[in-house]
Amino acid sequence: MRRLNFSLFGMILLGLIGGAAGASAQTNQATPAPQDLQGQMEVVGHISIPAGPVTSFVVTQHNGRNYLYASHESGKDITLIDITNAAQPLVLSDVSYAGGGSTSLFAASGTAALTTEGPSSSSASPAPQTVRIMDLSDPQHPAVAREFTGVTAITRDGQRGLIFVANGEGIWILHQGFPAVWTGPLVDAKCYGSLENNTGPDSPYVDRDFNGMIRYCSPKVKTTSFAVVQSGGIPLRLDERGNVQAAGLVSNTTKNRTLIVSVMGEKVRETLKVTKLLLVETSGTN
Repeated sequence: MRRLNFSLFGMILLGLIGGAAGASAQTNQATPAPQDLQGQMEVVGHISIPAGPVTSFVVTQHNGRNYLYASHESGKDITLIDITNAAQPLVLSDVSYAGGGSTSLFAASGTAALTTEGPSSSSASPAPQTVRIMDLSDPQHPAVAREFTGVTAITRDGQRGLIFVANGEGIWILHQGFPAVWTGPLVDAKCYGSLENNTGPDSPYVDRDFNGMIRYCSPKVKTTSFAVVQSGGIPLRLDERGNVQAAGLVSNTTKNRTLIVSVMGEKVRETLKVTKLLLVETSGTN
């Protein structure tokens, strides 16, 4: 099986740090994040693998869940890992290949795997590599943010922004974040969601009074779940960290005012993973 070129992936890791502007196209009101928030990359998960060095990965999905197949150096075993929750990867099974030669995992689809088998090889495995996450926020003074030594396999899940790195300590899961700034009215997410769902065939979505909905659902001191409304009345919910920041903002603001906020963070489906929330302006009364 053809092994990955780690020098190339090392360069990819470097390049991923700098480019986050593409996130600005996700909605009409998203703009690139400030320089200090660009291109975040962090370790979000780790799992020990006792079956021996990992030589290759295959990422796949099945029935709404995400899986990682890890082939081992012996050419006989494969570890199946549930990575649906990247922060808590779970080993489901260690499977031994059938056959007597050297077997490699070529592809996987859901719970089906395609393997290839050839004569057992006595040739030495490629030397382990070192992979580094470089912080290039200050181009004149690049710094090593994290280093992984003895790396034997690496791959990406581009759809989820994940990178998998295997070494003697197990499998590390890195998350590649693309922060942006999302600006719009702050609302009580539960209230706004209730109004969104309160419609019939004679009241299509496009005919709704979004300004009225925003005013009606202006957050109160007791609000615990928040959203920022985007162009077309689309709400983006805040994560737990964002809800805490929004609650603090509301508690220090005059009552009965519409709050326009800017949220710095990453969009994950219809939720914003918030780095920072700032008040832009207040307007109107309820």
